[in-house]
Amino acid sequence: MRSMILFAVIAAASVLPVGAQAVRDTQRAGISVVGRATVRAAADSLRFEATISGNLPDAEEDSILAALRAGNVDSVQILYANVLSASTTDVVRGSLRHPTRERVEALAKLAASILAAHPNVRMQAGYVTAFVDNCPKVEEEARRQALDDARRDASAIAAIEGVRLGNSSSITEVPSPACLPTESRIPFTGYQGPIEREPAVYVSVTEDVTFSIRY
Repeated sequence: MRSMILFAVIAAASVLPVGAQAVRDTQRAGISVVGRATVRAAADSLRFEATISGNLPDAEEDSILAALRAGNVDSVQILYANVLSASTTDVVRGSLRHPTRERVEALAKLAASILAAHPNVRMQAGYVTAFVDNCPKVEEEARRQALDDARRDASAIAAIEGVRLGNSSSITEVPSPACLPTESRIPFTGYQGPIEREPAVYVSVTEDVTFSIRY
């Protein structure tokens, strides 16, 4: 009998009180949600690169470079084809600071006028990429908005379940944000009408967040 009583005492001591068990379960419990945000930032600069072909005398090259510089295009240069390769194309590069819609439209018109003035030159490909000077600042804002979005969703779930939402206990970012030039294309080979929006860069962030809950 004594051995049975002793066993019962030891077994009881190894079990947590009901209140303590509830506290432990509450600490482990949580609400997991996904927060998303996309931030649009006006571009601080545009960088363009155009592939051209044709017989272009030195005087005409100088004329093209001068026209681009007069159009407020910075860092203009022509990269010549490798004489050892079979390529006969050259690359024209430059950048445009503070690219408002008006300035971008002016650049497109300028490109069209240059091609019209040099009929022996053909534009094979051209693209323009938008950039922001302070990418980390844009990424930080995107993260803040994504976390706010996650908290809103978690708060709505907590209200339905009749619990109180605590602090975030786990945050996973997938994928890492980056200042992607998602609005980077403009008509470089000719003017094709007004541009609807200012050149911009978008940063999209997705955060997997778990919030603790309290009863």
